[in-house]
Amino acid sequence: MKDSIIYMPPGIEEAKENSSKKLHWRVRYVNRISKRIVEKRVQSTGVYHSQHRILMIISDAPDISQKELAQRMEISTAATAVSIKKLMNSGYIERNTDENDNRANKLKLTDKGLELVKSSREMFDELHESIYKGFSEEERAQLAKYLERMCENVTEYYNETGKR
Repeated sequence: MKDSIIYMPPGIEEAKENSSKKLHWRVRYVNRISKRIVEKRVQSTGVYHSQHRILMIISDAPDISQKELAQRMEISTAATAVSIKKLMNSGYIERNTDENDNRANKLKLTDKGLELVKSSREMFDELHESIYKGFSEEERAQLAKYLERMCENVTEYYNETGKR
């Protein structure tokens, strides 16, 4: 891979083209570079990566509770509380008490939060188009099938090894 900006372990470039090791590193490379691009673009907003993720989740699930948000992010409610407070103080989200349960809070994006999510979605669309540039619809569909199978395989492996 020419001009790689991510460390590639010795021997990866020399490995057979279709070796599982080389394929794995290429998938990781795309993921890591994509993440760096997003972090760089989001950095100018003053919102950290994890806070940005919170905004995207709230956008997809308006009036989500803090508990549900923590579950989706697979972190504790205490961990989300810190980010939620910062996002509220910055004017990106608001918290309202649930009408049916005074102990629960519902989270909602403000206009400022909606604007950030809108520009982020445009940035993601641009990034995705650059990643899949030159791929036909058929190639994208085939890649989706392969990646879905990989997701199933790694989930199965995770479930098997987690029980040991």
